[in-house]
Amino acid sequence: MQSKSDKLTALLVAKDYSAALALAEKFPRLGDAKDAIRTAHAARVNPRFYKSMGKDPAQLVQNGIDALVKRYEYLTTKEEK
Repeated sequence: MQSKSDKLTALLVAKDYSAALALAEKFPRLGDAKDAIRTAHAARVNPRFYKSMGKDPAQLVQNGIDALVKRYEYLTTKEEK
């Protein structure tokens, strides 16, 4: 059985950021990246809500992807070696 960390690593290496955000947003310990990752997932799922608040959903998603990649960089660098 594959752990959630292994699944996340595979998704990040494959650059499947939508699925990676969906998986990671459920993690209990996201550190400083928590708000960006969770907001990005929500903006991806319901972009009209964020547009109605005057926010750019695409930018929110990109911010979350950047935070996710930075937060779990150690998983992908281990994979590349």
